[in-house]
Amino acid sequence: METLRLPSREEIPEAYEEGEEAVVGLIVGLVEDWVGAFQEQQQVIRQHQESIEKLQERVQALEDQLAKNSQNSSKPPSSDGLKKPRTRSLRKPSGKKSGGQPGYEGHTLKMSATPDEVEIHRVGHCQHCDEDLEQVVAQKHERRQVFDLPPKNLLDRLKQHQSGVLAFMHDFKVPFDNNLAERDLRMMKVKQKVSGCFRTTDGAQAFCQIRGYLSTARKNDQPVLEALRLAFLGNPFVPAFISAQAA
Repeated sequence: METLRLPSREEIPEAYEEGEEAVVGLIVGLVEDWVGAFQEQQQVIRQHQESIEKLQERVQALEDQLAKNSQNSSKPPSSDGLKKPRTRSLRKPSGKKSGGQPGYEGHTLKMSATPDEVEIHRVGHCQHCDEDLEQVVAQKHERRQVFDLPPKNLLDRLKQHQSGVLAFMHDFKVPFDNNLAERDLRMMKVKQKVSGCFRTTDGAQAFCQIRGYLSTARKNDQPVLEALRLAFLGNPFVPAFISAQAA
């Protein structure tokens, strides 16, 4: 924008001496310069306002993007990072103290009268003075019992499902590890990690049916796309042993 040029002290007396036309011309030129400068200034102001509005829209868009999380948008919970919203319990305070309430009997594992194995741990030395206590008669003893539940449950399940666990020994098509089962479950965990949960029970059942159908087709060396095409045509792929049983 050009700076306004005002008439000098010499130009004003000269225009006055030249007469009325010279004074009018001086004033008209000055007004035209002012009008042009004013219009140019208004144009610059409008350009600045447009730039400010665009910058404000950009800042608002960036702030909205930063404020999005898995609870107020379609972003998966895994994208929350360390800024995950704190989960709040829907339970209302009852006013009672935590733990067992007065009058509650409770349940616990009681000692068995006939344990499977008994181990005696004798005290050989005093833990304070390190005196030998091998020949000292014990005045009292403590009895404790340990329950080994997981191994026993595992052995019971192996015995109960022995035919299924050892199926790979009779049918070489059955793998001897559970890698296939882990791969089948992996997609379910990925779905849970991305979406958090299923919105409806029908949606969860449909997802499991689709994944089960595709997994069965893949394990029977069937092209996945062809299996999907047959399903959409109403003639889904069925393994041979199921068809034989149905017949």
